[in-house]
Amino acid sequence: MIGQWDRDSAVSAAGLAAPLGRLGAAVAPLMRRQEPGLAAAAEEVFTAIGENYADQNRITRALEAFHEALRPALEPPAHPRHWWSLRRRNGGSGPQAS
Repeated sequence: MIGQWDRDSAVSAAGLAAPLGRLGAAVAPLMRRQEPGLAAAAEEVFTAIGENYADQNRITRALEAFHEALRPALEPPAHPRHWWSLRRRNGGSGPQAS
């Protein structure tokens, strides 16, 4: 019984090695981002998967929090409104008209 559990654990660990390696590589740049909560959420996903991959509830919660923290980072940058007002004030002329 224990021997079977050891073999099953080894097979599971071997199957997780590549995905955890990719996750670790993806998490590193996210840990340097400035969006509030993104680094902590990325770390929690990595920790939840690394510490106990069988705890699906923890992993799901971690992934949901990560998704919410990542959302602002994926949004396109807003155009500065003051640039548009300056353009209108100059009669619609762009930088090439200067």
